[in-house]
Amino acid sequence: MSDHNWVLGGANVHVSMVGFDAGEDSSRTLNGKRVERINPQLTATAATATAGILRANKAVSFIGTTKKAPLDVVKQVAFVFLVAPNPTGRPTSDVVLPWMNGLHVTRRETPRWIIDFPIAMREVEAAGYAESFGYVEREVKPHRVNHREAVQAKYWWRQARPCPELRGLTRELVRYCVTPRVAKHRIIAWVDSVVVPDCQLVAFGRDDDYFFGVLHSRFHEVWALAQGTQLREKESGFRYTPTTCFETFPFPFSDKLQTPEPAFLKPPPKSKQPPEPDRF
Repeated sequence: MSDHNWVLGGANVHVSMVGFDAGEDSSRTLNGKRVERINPQLTATAATATAGILRANKAVSFIGTTKKAPLDVVKQVAFVFLVAPNPTGRPTSDVVLPWMNGLHVTRRETPRWIIDFPIAMREVEAAGYAESFGYVEREVKPHRVNHREAVQAKYWWRQARPCPELRGLTRELVRYCVTPRVAKHRIIAWVDSVVVPDCQLVAFGRDDDYFFGVLHSRFHEVWALAQGTQLREKESGFRYTPTTCFETFPFPFSDKLQTPEPAFLKPPPKSKQPPEPDRF
């Protein structure tokens, strides 16, 4: 039984149950039906658990950034930072960017912004963005100076998991697509390239409509549902992971489209101005 509601002693959960003998019985039954085989995922169809990671799909999808500190702000605060002058003359839009999580995709959540100092930016450079750095020094540093995680204590001014690989891919794009890590329905959405995704989103470093269409297709949804992790009962949805759901997916790349080379080592272009907050 792959999915069975189990109520006992106050518990109300869903469980999987497996029964087997010493091998004498050649018949197999799954969810009350006779089947020819039962896969490790307790399915009787294709054995997708044996699917390996495909080279063409690597370095394309990433889990978004993890802040682990009050680095996100409402647009009114962000705009104060954006218009404030900096002693270095650099625009604050280098480090104050639109931010979104899974709820911004599945619901109409109020737009938020985030102070996102790049991973290569030293403290003295970050201090050049006076207003935003001052805010982080007041609101974030007290939580980080004695943090049990050495990286957060040492680099207290930046996100805990900045995901520079993703930023390397998106900085040369106008847009990229995201999907919530946990959702009942597989939703794919376009966002502007300057938007910083939260760790509750999986981001894809592609900006072409063909790629977007394949991700939204029934083929990808069925594959992801088979490869993802189920949450409680099936009606609650499932968890999408880049390694199992996307990197193993036999993506039908078009002959007319070339997979872009990762841009991790390319020099960063000039900073882009952030979009109006209600664009996403």
